[in-house]
Amino acid sequence: MPGRVDRRTVDRSGYPDRVVICLDMRVNRLAGLKTLMGFGPRIARSVDSHPDGLLRRENFAFSLFPMHAGMRQYWRDMDSLLVSEQDLYG
Repeated sequence: MPGRVDRRTVDRSGYPDRVVICLDMRVNRLAGLKTLMGFGPRIARSVDSHPDGLLRRENFAFSLFPMHAGMRQYWRDMDSLLVSEQDLYG
């Protein structure tokens, strides 16, 4: 007989239009490591100033060999993300 299912939900009423951006990269060759090391710091600098609307950011690594790393950003809404992008790139 199957066990009891414990279902849970999250109250998203505070942020009904939340935007989540997930980027990850698996490095199979040495050239890919160069690309990862180039893009990683640039992406981090773009959110270092904690722009309005950025709720949280996370960096993570799935594995070291082969290297597989990524990042996740949580934004209040799409408008906040787009305004931040305009400020960054003009």
